[in-house]
Amino acid sequence: MEMIALHLKLPPDMLRVVDDLARRRDVTAGQIVRQMIADGLRYEAQRAKAPVRADELGYSYARLVQRFRAGFPGHAHTWVADRILTQKGGPEGPPHGDPVLIEGD
Repeated sequence: MEMIALHLKLPPDMLRVVDDLARRRDVTAGQIVRQMIADGLRYEAQRAKAPVRADELGYSYARLVQRFRAGFPGHAHTWVADRILTQKGGPEGPPHGDPVLIEGD
């Protein structure tokens, strides 16, 4: 791999930590910095590829609205509750087989 020189300024405390880590691992400070940069780039790449599960969150919210026949008070997406509650043929009350809380006196 071709290497290109880079002048890097570090605060003295950070340089001491890098030097200490390099000494303990028996490598150069440059190897430590390159590894940390590589790890940071890999981390960012994984974060960017992480699936956005907003679609599942919306589905779950829709199921809760359907189940309890009401939207969450103050929820930003009132259209979800409006859409679910105005659908024809929707369930009336909790689905069969789900536990229903009955509080005693």
